Amino acid sequence: MNDGDSAAELSVDRLIRQLHSLDPKVREHSARKILETLPPKEVVTVLERLLERRRRGDARVAETLSAIVCALSALGELDAASALYAEAIDREADEVARLLMRPAPARTFDPRREQGVDHEMRSRTVGMRRQMARTADPVMMVRLQTDPDPGVIRNLLQHPRLTEPEVVRMAARRPGRPDVLSEIFRSKKWASRQMVRKALANNPYTPTEIALKLVPLLPLPAIRELAAATEIHREVRHFARTILVDARRRQSVARAAANLADLEPEGDA
Repeated sequence: MNDGDSAAELSVDRLIRQLHSLDPKVREHSARKILETLPPKEVVTVLERLLERRRRGDARVAETLSAIVCALSALGELDAASALYAEAIDREADEVARLLMRPAPARTFDPRREQGVDHEMRSRTVGMRRQMARTADPVMMVRLQTDPDPGVIRNLLQHPRLTEPEVVRMAARRPGRPDVLSEIFRSKKWASRQMVRKALANNPYTPTEIALKLVPLLPLPAIRELAAATEIHREVRHFARTILVDARRRQSVARAAANLADLEPEGDA
């Protein structure tokens, strides 16, 4: 390992320690501040190292990468995101570039195709529905889960009685409104749940930039499903396949090393 590699690994180690020492509620904000202050070249290098460690199965990386991915989403179309993307393309850091892509969604939401519309609920004002979402009883919660307003969904996601299966259903809803699906992704309470991430990544109505950011956070079985999915965006599918190819290569190398060890003589005859 040369001096540049050693410095990059130390930067990653510092970043992991720094973010792990913080309350999960403020990790994304801190990660964004870090991304905005570091030069693009260093950020791309750190992202490359984090993705590499994630592929190797380093458990410490998952939470750090999750915070960084959410921070990248928060950067949106700011100059910082554009500079990072340009640097990743220039360096041919394809996986990092995919974390910064903003392709059109695989499916575009058409309100005329929306099913199960609760017309009585939607006749109420947005302010009333947002307030109801904070204190709704179980029956009202079910009715509000299909609300078109992101603010209603944001409040509902904070409801103490909302369950993971309900959030998964909201994330998997098709056709789905992209701004509502984005709210689920931004939820600090639910976005870390693997089943919620899987539902969002597999939903062709999820904004593609969000689906791409979720791919490296998923376990291999879920990535395998994405690689075979036909409805999702081709970039999401290709990203999943890239990770699978790398995983197979690593498994092949590990098996070859194990076979070689079995063939080694245990000592002099």
